[in-house]
Amino acid sequence: MLRRTLDPSPAVRAAVLVAVFLVSGAMLAYQVLQVVVLGLQLFPEAAFLVVSLSMLGLGCGGSLATVLARRLAPADLAGPLLWSAVRFPAAMLAAMIFTSRLHTLLPLILLSALPYVFAGLFLSLLFAVWGERAPEIYFSDLLGAGVGCAVMVGLLDRLGDAGAVTLALTMAAALAAVLVTAVLSSRRMALAGLLLVVSLAAFRDSRLFAFGPGPEKFYGQLLAKGERGGFAVRNVWNFLGRVDAFDVGPAIGEYEFARKAVNVMEAGSAFRLLFINGYNWTFSVDFRGHADDVRPIFDRWVQSVPYLFTNAPEVLNLGSGGGVDVYLAVKNGARSATAVDINGLMIEATTRWYRDDWDGLWKRPNVSVHEVDARTFVNTTDRRFDVVTLNAVDTAATQSSLLSTNFLYTTEAFQRYFHVLRPGGVIFLTRPRPQLLRAVTAAVDALQERGITDVGRHIVVLEDSDLLSAAIYADPLTAAQVATFEEQVRSGALDAKLVYAPGLELGSNLASDYFAALRAGHLTDFEQRHRVPTDPATDDEPYFYQVEPSFFGSVASQLLALLLVLLVGVGIVLILVPLLRIQLPSRNRLLAGHFAYFGCLGLGFMRV
Repeated sequence: MLRRTLDPSPAVRAAVLVAVFLVSGAMLAYQVLQVVVLGLQLFPEAAFLVVSLSMLGLGCGGSLATVLARRLAPADLAGPLLWSAVRFPAAMLAAMIFTSRLHTLLPLILLSALPYVFAGLFLSLLFAVWGERAPEIYFSDLLGAGVGCAVMVGLLDRLGDAGAVTLALTMAAALAAVLVTAVLSSRRMALAGLLLVVSLAAFRDSRLFAFGPGPEKFYGQLLAKGERGGFAVRNVWNFLGRVDAFDVGPAIGEYEFARKAVNVMEAGSAFRLLFINGYNWTFSVDFRGHADDVRPIFDRWVQSVPYLFTNAPEVLNLGSGGGVDVYLAVKNGARSATAVDINGLMIEATTRWYRDDWDGLWKRPNVSVHEVDARTFVNTTDRRFDVVTLNAVDTAATQSSLLSTNFLYTTEAFQRYFHVLRPGGVIFLTRPRPQLLRAVTAAVDALQERGITDVGRHIVVLEDSDLLSAAIYADPLTAAQVATFEEQVRSGALDAKLVYAPGLELGSNLASDYFAALRAGHLTDFEQRHRVPTDPATDDEPYFYQVEPSFFGSVASQLLALLLVLLVGVGIVLILVPLLRIQLPSRNRLLAGHFAYFGCLGLGFMRV
């Protein structure tokens, strides 16, 4: 029999408050998990989307609770309260199972919002049924949310499996359902208990989930090619996302940007890709006794440029990834190589899973690895280096990769790189074409703040396939050094094309035109001609990936507009439609003002 009221006894009070704690903890932990999962299923910037999805579902649950509270007597709300508690864990599990198999935006929005509908309905109805205990409910809600966020990090790091974490959260929410059922209807405890037992039985059954990258991603394309593309060796999750180790097949040669992998494999070595959230990638190489055969291939790589004028340098590699830059440093006679990476799982992959790759690189006494973000390291270290490299480094960890921000390529970042650089040292970086220019503008700004006027004499830009690389020197380049660059490229010693060097006429291109415009003071004309911005990213405006002249009309603005239309449309259906037939109190004549206020807050958040 269903009890129509909540007994005020201490046992009931404790059971209900523990249930609130578990529901809120599971809900917030699930939200963090969604940030990580949607980074793999969709794109890393899905961190923004998850906040909207949770608010959308909670708002819908609140609207449904309002409808029920207006249409039912308080004593009749116990039934919906019970069923919302039971359906929350079921919806959470079902939504993640389907999410792991989807890569389309609208279905993912609807599915991802579903669990929050039942969580919002449960909490809203509980406030309506037990209003006199509102402060205690709210306290348990906040406490559970805080603990859930903290526990989530440990769960993902310990279990290393998003599916197992989903089941753990489902068990926590199912236990809350058992407690609520015990309070309201002991006869119906079997249903909630069954859900808990099913979650326990399925805990290690990975077949429930099929997480994987979207077909448009490089990783997804390789998987679609079957054996020709290669095969996944292992994948492990942590709170920053998923790292996949992938042994490539012959189809890798179909991609121009990865053609060097074929050269390495033809020399007898194994080439292994390491994907972060199925999006950004790096690689590791097992020489298999063919180190001498592979070495000439790496000698021609443009990433060897920083060692042209060094002798036993001390090297700082920011974003060490799979280790190629650390290998190049050691191969070129580095006295020490300091590797920095924010992702502990990537460090584990290189130093433990594949510790023998790169001819035992990670076992060398002159190689050290630090798990910390690059800016924190350069802001706190007392050491000085001869070479600083950051090649194709992105903050791809989901919580850190926000739409268009990157603090590694701001003016302030380059000021710190120059601070840890010894006289005569060099900063070397590789990026896609427009992004490389964006980074160079920050380096130029940092050089100018150091009192250097002819900044063009400090920089050389090279082209390799679809990527540009820049060598940015602390001291101005001499004519002999420029001639060395020219000879290295002309002779084929460097597998690259020189697109800018001080004093050389290399034709019109993005880099040479920029430095010509910088010298002449015609940057506005350059922007209009090439349709790129020349103002550097800063820590106050770290929108590094905004490589179009204006935000409006850019790809980012189109994506935000699409999300706005989808979420507003779904929000109207899920939140406002249930309230249409509800008579609102007269004081809600200010409802339109409330909508305008919160709408402006939302738009402002998206714009920022």
